[in-house]
Amino acid sequence: DGADDTVISCNDGNWKSLSHVEKEYTFAFLTGGPIGYSCDLDFPEWYKDLTKKFISDYKADQEFYLNASARILVNTENQVVIEYADKDYDRVVLHYFTKLVWQDELTVFPVLSDCEYILGNEKLSGKDLMKDGYTFGNLTDYSAKTVTFKKIK
Repeated sequence: DGADDTVISCNDGNWKSLSHVEKEYTFAFLTGGPIGYSCDLDFPEWYKDLTKKFISDYKADQEFYLNASARILVNTENQVVIEYADKDYDRVVLHYFTKLVWQDELTVFPVLSDCEYILGNEKLSGKDLMKDGYTFGNLTDYSAKTVTFKKIK
């Protein structure tokens, strides 16, 4: 399952700032753009399987990302939150990336419709989320979290 393996990222184009990242970081980073890895890398089987699943999911979501508007909600040296939304805000995806973090949580204020959304099994008010925000918790270094709000029709 790769629990003890490390995924290495260069975080730039010249391999001067290597760091280990959680596997979710790599896949979230590849979302919304072309998929690619550099160098001749020999991935373990568990990572190849995860990558195949990611590519399959990416292909299923490709139309959404090709047509979604992108909004940067947070952009600091150590934290980035990007919001992707379709034109009617029926589906809104937040990708949160960390480098080094010294806090337990981060609250962001997504742009949504003034209606009801579902997140997992939880029903949420778009109006309340825009007013009170959505909080990412349990933050760790070099990680990514993704949440998807789907409008209840």
